[in-house]
Amino acid sequence: MTPSPRFAPLVVAISLALPALALADERPDGDHDHATPKTLDAVEVTASPLRNAIDNLARPVSVLAGQDLDARKAGTLGETLDRQGGVQSSYFGAGVGRPIIRGQDGARVQVLSSGSASLDVSTVSADHAVTIEPFLADQIEVLKGPATLLYGSGAIGGAVNVVDGRIPTAPVGRTVSGRAEIRHGSAAGENVGMARLDADAGALTLHVDAFRRDSGDYDIPGFAFSPALVAEELAEGEELEHFARGKLPNSAMQTQGGGLGASWFGERAWFGAS
Repeated sequence: MTPSPRFAPLVVAISLALPALALADERPDGDHDHATPKTLDAVEVTASPLRNAIDNLARPVSVLAGQDLDARKAGTLGETLDRQGGVQSSYFGAGVGRPIIRGQDGARVQVLSSGSASLDVSTVSADHAVTIEPFLADQIEVLKGPATLLYGSGAIGGAVNVVDGRIPTAPVGRTVSGRAEIRHGSAAGENVGMARLDADAGALTLHVDAFRRDSGDYDIPGFAFSPALVAEELAEGEELEHFARGKLPNSAMQTQGGGLGASWFGERAWFGAS
């Protein structure tokens, strides 16, 4: 009687196993030396056909650092990343510029500082700025796709992680290290200054930084209103002096702040806070 097809694999498996059992029974006693350890070949198990580790698969899509970051630093985080692929900046006044990733903004784009949430209200109201100062950043990571799952399931549009060094992740390697920077922008009379210090004190690494940004109204050519609106208002009897010209009203901005951080490094672990 021919076995049913669903039992065929079981029959084959038994037929292959029987010779091995027979050979094992025929081996004389004493051939197996269990007291001598044997080193087996290593078996590497990976879930990717590309043979990449998970930290390589879920890495930031793009990292802005070094001279590229220095050349693109702007007044807001969104403006700093505006030239990155798939990233735009929201605009609600001169001081507000939140990153927009692939058309997604607000709560759909998570903004982090060294892996922790920025804890501001820019996700619920478009007129609030991100509290992270891009001028202090050591590098800015833009994550898209499955990489954002490393920071929670809510950031379906993407995530932006600003690494500013406020929580040291490694000892400085010297007694004191620091840097300072001053910039000036002529379009709005903008002045920006920043200074930071990092120091090792035994197993403890300390960080301190401070910044200040001050800018006036933007210089613009012509009126701050469209020519059609100016003509319409003049036709209704409005005076020409009523229209702002040469400056963009309410575009001035002033921000300042600072931060403290410390990390303790042991032999096998480290702890940090800011």
